[in-house]
Amino acid sequence: MRSHGSTRVAACVFLLGVAAATAVRAQTGVDLVLKPGPKDAALEVEARGLLFDQGYTRGTDLDFRLSILESEGRWRFKPDMQLSPAVGYSLNWIEIDADGRGLPDRLVDASLAVGSALAQSGEWWFAGLAGVGYAGDKPLADADAWYLRVDLIVGRNLWDGILVAVLDYDGNRSVFPDIPLPGIAYSSKISEQLLYVVGVPISSVTWKPSKELRVDVTWTIPSALDVLARYEIGVGISIYGRYDDRTSAFDLDGTSDTQRLFFLQRRAEAGLHWSPNAKFGVVLGVGLAFSQELASGFDKRDLDKVAKISDEPFVRIGVEWRP
Repeated sequence: MRSHGSTRVAACVFLLGVAAATAVRAQTGVDLVLKPGPKDAALEVEARGLLFDQGYTRGTDLDFRLSILESEGRWRFKPDMQLSPAVGYSLNWIEIDADGRGLPDRLVDASLAVGSALAQSGEWWFAGLAGVGYAGDKPLADADAWYLRVDLIVGRNLWDGILVAVLDYDGNRSVFPDIPLPGIAYSSKISEQLLYVVGVPISSVTWKPSKELRVDVTWTIPSALDVLARYEIGVGISIYGRYDDRTSAFDLDGTSDTQRLFFLQRRAEAGLHWSPNAKFGVVLGVGLAFSQELASGFDKRDLDKVAKISDEPFVRIGVEWRP
């Protein structure tokens, strides 16, 4: 594949939205192939733990506590090559300590995918990925909890940006998990300070008003909003503020394959990011989780409430590693 500077910038911006929309499965979605990375680091790994305060289920006042482990990573076989062949993984592990209601003790979504550029013809390029995942309450023990993930991607340099179209099949998608869905986005760089993506289902804006400050805003149809602001206060040290919307779906052992358990959560947080070098980073943050709910149904369009969970503060501890 030929390397185009504008393609690299535009693809990076486009994936700000995609990564936010796919939550923790970022490295097994389209950014496994498209997202640029350091040319001198083939391996990229991130892991974070979130510890929540003791809460309760609204209406029953029964005790409820969460702890969450999230991790994702990828290995790019040719890190100096745009659209490098790559393999990636993603993990979302939720531990639940709850009284009554028969709620599961844990919910696990783990996936693995491989992707690569496929072909190029003039200004058009083609890429794809395929993966498998498991989302259930009993790790690797429920045959119905396995799902497939396939993406076909086509892009073209257009005017001063890039047009990207995706046909996405995600067997554990929160909406329409049983059919492939198209997506399209046009991304361009207005200036060194402002980049944008206009598309369906995802649009985003990246604003860098100064060397120290960067703000990323992503909105996903119909109603999800994700915001990340980071300000560098010293060499390798930044403070950040973040708001994000999360929806995760899991199959429960012994239930119908048309009924899944959904965990819905919104988070607002602030913290410190310390990166002493390009290979290692640490994130420490505190925040509030709200609009938390467990619900059941086939997809997010029509859910029945299982438990409404109280708003609770949390602590985030994360590491980033690029050997």
